[in-house]
Amino acid sequence: MKKLLPILLFAGFSSPAFADITHSISSSVQLNVNAAATQVERIGNSYSVSGTNIDVTTLGGMTADTDGVASFADGTYAVATDATTWAFTENFTVGDSVDSSGPSVGDVSNYSNQTSTAAGSLTFSSTDGGTTYTSTLAGAIDTVGGITVTPGGAGTSAIGQVTTSLTIE
Repeated sequence: MKKLLPILLFAGFSSPAFADITHSISSSVQLNVNAAATQVERIGNSYSVSGTNIDVTTLGGMTADTDGVASFADGTYAVATDATTWAFTENFTVGDSVDSSGPSVGDVSNYSNQTSTAAGSLTFSSTDGGTTYTSTLAGAIDTVGGITVTPGGAGTSAIGQVTTSLTIE
């Protein structure tokens, strides 16, 4: 028994463990309401001519005024006198004129490709089967990390996030 006494003493009086423990909780709710926007894509003017075995007296073309409105001028072309085969192509595309004031939301302007969206709405109301539902954009996180997000009207988004981390070193 005397031989086991030093082993029992060392086992019972071991050095304490030094460990760092870090715990963090981060929570956030992001609510967005978009502004009104109009995006347009304007098609430009273009002119091209190509040919094989063609004699050109006057080359055609185009001009554009300060508003971007194009006008076309015919060329004078003829098949070459010694040609047995020939090909001729002339293309002219009238582009979109410039809208100097810009379109209003929801208006359709003279552009070839246009997307227009109204401003977001904090509230919306809809009727389904005689019942009217009304909602207001909102978000909340409770004390146990439960996330509640309520949609608003068109052009809104709600995002909730809870992050928990535990570090033991």
